[in-house]
Amino acid sequence: MSDLVARQNQLFVMQTMQKNRMQILPTNLAMTIKSVLTVFKNQIEKIENKIVSLIESCPDYQAKKVILQSMKGIGKIASVSIISNLPESGYISSKQASALVGVAPMNRESGRYKGHRKIQGGKRHRL
Repeated sequence: MSDLVARQNQLFVMQTMQKNRMQILPTNLAMTIKSVLTVFKNQIEKIENKIVSLIESCPDYQAKKVILQSMKGIGKIASVSIISNLPESGYISSKQASALVGVAPMNRESGRYKGHRKIQGGKRHRL
């Protein structure tokens, strides 16, 4: 599922690039971009349908989706991204999850030494 979400994000980026190009091109050239945007839209819909079918086929994913989407500001895309990129959610504590994602505050202190506090850690390609 993470591969599908990654591909969906790539298509979103490419779609945005084409929309931006369409705004600066003359109208006769902008028409050529509309067909490309249609292809991107169709591909995004196909991937969304595959992701939905994957989530519907697994009761664990369904439960996580319901919980995530019950929170304000978390919609379909964000919940799918969290489910696919952080499969450990639901099995680890909030402190472990924040460290895994890379938003946990870490301090460098030992005895009398007071180092800098910073946010670090996390796995690559997470959320």
